[in-house]
Amino acid sequence: MLTPAEEEWTEGSTFPPEVAFRYGSSDDMSTSGGGFSRHFPVPEFQAEHTARYLENHQNHTKAFASRFQSTGRAYPDVSALASNFTTAYNGQFRSLQGTSGSTPVVASMISRVNNMRMLAGKNPVGFINQVLYKHPELFNDVKVGNNLGCGVDTAFKADDGWDPVTGLGSLDFGKLLDLYMNLP
Repeated sequence: MLTPAEEEWTEGSTFPPEVAFRYGSSDDMSTSGGGFSRHFPVPEFQAEHTARYLENHQNHTKAFASRFQSTGRAYPDVSALASNFTTAYNGQFRSLQGTSGSTPVVASMISRVNNMRMLAGKNPVGFINQVLYKHPELFNDVKVGNNLGCGVDTAFKADDGWDPVTGLGSLDFGKLLDLYMNLP
């Protein structure tokens, strides 16, 4: 059975839709992390995104609303490929899953943008979150999947725009570079 996003993908499309990270068996499942902080308040640049998500999903999240702080800083901000990264460790090739693979991918994108900006005589990007939230066109929106947690089988669901499973989505490096090269 196809998901709605998979049904939208037609023969001849460049890529199938991206899906939130889910790896393992029913006894030992790993999924994307994500949710809301109990310690830090939602920052202004993120507030409208989290409010929209919580309003759209209130019927689902009310079952476990006491297990997360809806006014807290939400995460993740972005996502990236999170499975089947081949790495060399102690002379052996191994496969990595999750943030061990995806975090270095996003960090390398920002590092490359900084390098290109510095070659052009510009400053490094600094704190990027405010810019990212203002430019959803930089992302491939991940709308399929969910994460586990909060004592329920389906904690948060991926959705249009920002969600607590995949953030704003996966960065399109070309668009990210173009944006930052056109900023002072």
